[in-house]
Amino acid sequence: MPLKNRGAVLRACLCAGAVAASLVTAGPATADEAPDKVACAHSYEQAQRLRRAQQLRASREELRVCSRVECPATLRKECAQWLLEVDGAIPTIIVVARGADGRPASDVRIRIDGELVADQATRAAIPLEPGTHVVRFDAPGAPAIEEHVTLRAGDRDRRIDVTFGATRAGAEQSTSERPVPPLVYALGAGGLLALGIGGYFQIDGMSSRQDLYGCAPRCAQGDVDDARRSLWIGNIGLGVGVVALVAATVLYFTRP
Repeated sequence: MPLKNRGAVLRACLCAGAVAASLVTAGPATADEAPDKVACAHSYEQAQRLRRAQQLRASREELRVCSRVECPATLRKECAQWLLEVDGAIPTIIVVARGADGRPASDVRIRIDGELVADQATRAAIPLEPGTHVVRFDAPGAPAIEEHVTLRAGDRDRRIDVTFGATRAGAEQSTSERPVPPLVYALGAGGLLALGIGGYFQIDGMSSRQDLYGCAPRCAQGDVDDARRSLWIGNIGLGVGVVALVAATVLYFTRP
């Protein structure tokens, strides 16, 4: 049998025998106790099962046991590697709570899935299992706030901002309300006025130019100048009107 396969078989036998023995002994050692070989093998198996079930925090505790120096080197090496992977995959959230005045609120009780996890809001990361959680915030003198957050393995430092004293209806209204600046109305009215004036002089100039075709080339110079002046004013008015209306449209759609 190849040496690599023989080592795998020996390791499997060691784990199976140790796990079987653990069934007739006390529970596994904690991370603060010096584990024996039976406890090492039990934590080795449990850590894998918990990791597959996405119970990463529980899996991490088991891996801390089987990665200790008292455990066999074969198990210890794999547990140490898995511990790094699981620790990096555990999602975390950071809560930022504020009062109605916008100042940080520290006197906030945080419950996650009904369990009290903090008596005050801090910027410290709170580890959670992957999945959807109900996060409830309670502050003195203010209605409780609940947030539903869905986390995946590897989501780190997901920030949750809550503000006490501001209702959801008010928040939605302030989000959807976009006041129109007075400049939009001014530009719109000015643009329409400029288009009207420009259009009038443009029509007048074109009409005057049409009349000049009948007397050309002996038309009076004053009539020629009047036609040119009307066309010139008309072009300027139309240009100013178009620019003003475009500016009003852009300002309307980009208003805060």
